[in-house]
This record gives sequence, structure tokens and C-alpha cells, in this order.
Amino acid sequence: MKMPREAFLKVVMEAADLDVWENELVSGMVTRKATKIYAELGYSEQEAGDCMENIFSIIHPDDVDRMKSSINNHASGPPASQ
Repeated sequence: MKMPREAFLKVVMEAADLDVWENELVSGMVTRKATKIYAELGYSEQEAGDCMENIFSIIHPDDVDRMKSSINNHASGPPASQ
């Protein structure tokens, strides 16, 4: 019997001791928190927040604008061919 994709991904992530941060790009609402990563950095699950803006609080201030720009570029998709 084949395991559903989501269940398989969960098993693989747990076995590899990985974590994932997932959010809706349009609203910025977090759909899956990277709680292991936050814990390793000394933050609680509550500090991880429910909105993408919260992730910027743990980024060095000099890097926030560059990171936001990279996220926006990624969300916009590949550049149009000329």
C-alpha cells in the first residue's frame, strides 16, 4: 500500500531531523512553523509567530531588505523572456 505524499514527507523530514517553514505568499500567514529551528535558536513556538513578518525579527537588520527583496522576486516568478 502506497503512503500518502504528505505522510511520506513527514516521515522523511522527521527521520532526517529537518524542519520546514511554510507560508501563504499572498497573505503572509504561516501554515507550518519551523519550530525545531526556532528552538535551536533559543526562541519559543509563540515567538515564531503566525505571520511572515515575524521571521524578519530574527534576521540581522542589515539583511532584512535584501531578504524581503529576494522573497518578492521569488514570488513574482521568473523574469519574462526578452
